[in-house]
Amino acid sequence: MTAQRCIRKPLFLFHFYCVILLPIVCFLSPGAVCGQSGSLIELVTLEPGDVVWSIFGHIGIRVLDGEGRSDMFYDYGHARFKDWSFTVNYLQGDCRFYLAERPWSEVVSTYRDRNRTIVRQRINLTGEQERRLILHLRQEALPENREYVYDQLLHNCSTRLRDLLDDITGGSLRQAAAEGVPGRRYRDYLLGYTSGSLLWQLVLDILIGPNHDREVGSWESMYLPLNLRQTASWAVTTIDGSVVPLLSEPVIEYERSGAPRNSGRRYRGRYLFLSACFAIGVFLGLHSRLERISSSRLPRILDRAAALAFICVGILFGTAGVLVLFSVLTSSVSDYRWNHNIFVFVSLDFVFTAIGIHWLIRGRPWTGWVVMMYLIVRLTALASVTVFKLTGIFSFQDNWVFMASSAIIFIGICKFYYYRKRMVC
Repeated sequence: MTAQRCIRKPLFLFHFYCVILLPIVCFLSPGAVCGQSGSLIELVTLEPGDVVWSIFGHIGIRVLDGEGRSDMFYDYGHARFKDWSFTVNYLQGDCRFYLAERPWSEVVSTYRDRNRTIVRQRINLTGEQERRLILHLRQEALPENREYVYDQLLHNCSTRLRDLLDDITGGSLRQAAAEGVPGRRYRDYLLGYTSGSLLWQLVLDILIGPNHDREVGSWESMYLPLNLRQTASWAVTTIDGSVVPLLSEPVIEYERSGAPRNSGRRYRGRYLFLSACFAIGVFLGLHSRLERISSSRLPRILDRAAALAFICVGILFGTAGVLVLFSVLTSSVSDYRWNHNIFVFVSLDFVFTAIGIHWLIRGRPWTGWVVMMYLIVRLTALASVTVFKLTGIFSFQDNWVFMASSAIIFIGICKFYYYRKRMVC
């Protein structure tokens, strides 16, 4: 009996520990809350798509728990885009985005349909870091916590994850970014990512002010999802005393079919704009001389071509002037509220469209003194801005191509009126 009691007591204690104490200890241990020690946490990059709002790409975090009961995707890129006040709030710098929690299967299906490449990479974290990351995401996904004020350079879907991962890993991202060398500007990134859409590349290049011409370091460049993925791939972290890469090797969940969205021709829009303005300016400047040396039928063709050139100049420069003026007057965002192009593109340039239409209808252009005075004012404004930029009175803005294009156009128009007046005399 004594021997049996000696055996039963240890057995009883062993079962008590396994059945009662062990689950309690595991539940209370920080690295095992909700099974985080066996969770799969991945950085998911959604590469640029075909729609304008998707050209910069997207990024988020996938969390798959150890038992496979929950497979969710967290990202900071959601807003009420269909709300009529969205654009107004964006221009006023009070646009609200929020963190969303969605099933991973839904995300894969959505971006497959949009033909966007999906790349996932496991984030190597300790059990405690996993617990903190998942707890943070779940807390911020709550309705009362999820909203934040969006800024396209400082606070977006990529920078929020950058700051979170850097905090969780004890500064590994900032350390990796410190090794990078500044050399590109925000405008360079903008022109590169919009190279697949000529119209949007040109419009944004005109509307963005000098704030985009600052040099960007590796840390700031992570406002773009692909740059965050690249820098995070360089980062390292420490797990159980061993230094390991922060991100594992990439796995392509889905690969885009067809050519990539971005062509890589950053200055295509500028060069085409300059070429068109050069051709129109030279043609208008030589119009009267061409009439003198042409046959009897050619002057009529030249006149109609010149009238159409006036119409195009008015529409192009006038529309750009309206957009720039509207953004400067209505926006509180630093990227739009000051822009040197307000002196390059003026809404009153629509007057040239009126001149061209008058020429087509009446058979001769309007040659009033008001037009000449307006041309003198426009050229004087361009010359003044050039002096202010060269002397440092105005901060640097890379809009020399647009200034040169405008000068070529208006010098050509001035020559057109000068030679036409001499012919009349």
